[in-house]
Amino acid sequence: MAGWNPWAAAGRLPRLEIWFDDVPEGATWHRAGGQDVITIDQRATRTQRSALLAHELVHLERGIGHPVATARTMEREEAIVRRETARRLVPPGELADLVARRSEVEPVTAALVAEEFDVPEPVAAEALRSLVRDLGG
Repeated sequence: MAGWNPWAAAGRLPRLEIWFDDVPEGATWHRAGGQDVITIDQRATRTQRSALLAHELVHLERGIGHPVATARTMEREEAIVRRETARRLVPPGELADLVARRSEVEPVTAALVAEEFDVPEPVAAEALRSLVRDLGG
């Protein structure tokens, strides 16, 4: 199963640079002089890098970030971006299909979703929470 490819999406953005460095928070995005820069922690795994890039691309699309946004705005923004990142990397329809197929055999856990969609467990957990919310549970 495969969701949205953030590397392909990033490749279509002419004013985007992606850097790798030590980033304690995982990744950052900033805009300087009409150029967008996403810096990803060089110690992250391949799967983590994809999820971190996806997260920062959603921030870039939304155009909301530090230092302009307040801490309260960023707290709300982070929640929105986490949900959108999970939705893109773990499409709700595909996740619902997985749950329908596998739930009679075994519990559908974040670990299982992470493995099936090649995403970090926190992204998988957010996708599962979103699916439950969408289903009214």
